[in-house]
Amino acid sequence: MTDHPDNRADELPLERAVALAQEYDGLMGLSYIALGLGFLYAAVTDQPAIGIALGAAFSGLATSWYVRRFGGVKPRPGRSSRLFAGAMIAVVILIVAFVLDRWLTPPVSLSILAMVLVLGGGQFLTLRRVGLTPIHWVVYGLLAIAALGPLVGLGVGGLTSTYVLTVIGIALIVVGFVDHRRLVKMMGPTPQQSS
Repeated sequence: MTDHPDNRADELPLERAVALAQEYDGLMGLSYIALGLGFLYAAVTDQPAIGIALGAAFSGLATSWYVRRFGGVKPRPGRSSRLFAGAMIAVVILIVAFVLDRWLTPPVSLSILAMVLVLGGGQFLTLRRVGLTPIHWVVYGLLAIAALGPLVGLGVGGLTSTYVLTVIGIALIVVGFVDHRRLVKMMGPTPQQSS
């Protein structure tokens, strides 16, 4: 628990900067918030492709906000290509799960279970140095429970897409807010700089 970024406020600026720079791109929570809002838009308008595309586009703009605000960090060799490959694999997994949900109507939401795997697994791998907060784990757990919704009549029939997109959108927004807050807090002045 001592590796958690919120516990690093007393570190020297250089040590804090090194820890942060290694996973700076993974903590850009506004990207998740923008994507989550895209999912919610898709749920409300029943236009998944448009909503998710808008979320992805605004997610890119959110990343540029961090660069303007805090500056850029050159990722370690291969990190960008691994993140891109991971994102493409995640997109394929989510699309396949979404299609299977619509065609097979399984007793649980495969799309939401896929999101637990993609979001939870992805963040676990990309934030392994700074760690995940208890809120991350709660969100992943609630996502897993929400995947059971069809067993109790939630997200069935014509409401499958709305349910799935809403649950995933909310999860992305919460996780995004947590990561954004951590990054902004870590980028703030150290206690020594404040005095």
